Amino acid sequence: MPSQEAAELVPLSWAVSIAYEGLIAPNPQPGASRRDLLELLALGISLDTPIYAVGEQGEPRRLEAIELAGGRFTAGAARFEFHDGRPPLNDLRIKISELPSAVRKVVAPQSPSGAG
Repeated sequence: MPSQEAAELVPLSWAVSIAYEGLIAPNPQPGASRRDLLELLALGISLDTPIYAVGEQGEPRRLEAIELAGGRFTAGAARFEFHDGRPPLNDLRIKISELPSAVRKVVAPQSPSGAG
């Protein structure tokens, strides 16, 4: 039975799909595959939003920045593969409470102060 914490998590792939629809779908990028763009959006989300991997027993574990620096999102952000050959992580999630701000940050990034 998943923990209460796991029940409050949604798939990272949902977040990147929502961001894709808000950012990319209205302005298609020539030459860029949907899968590549989803993976890039996952990277953007991971910069400010905690990413969790849910294990076989249903327990979530927050990925540390050092782990995220040692791999990449693949399969359209459904998987995280490590550069050092560790087994990939397949159940990536974010907190549902973080979903709106995570999507907003990659769809409509704030301009730096003083930029016009």
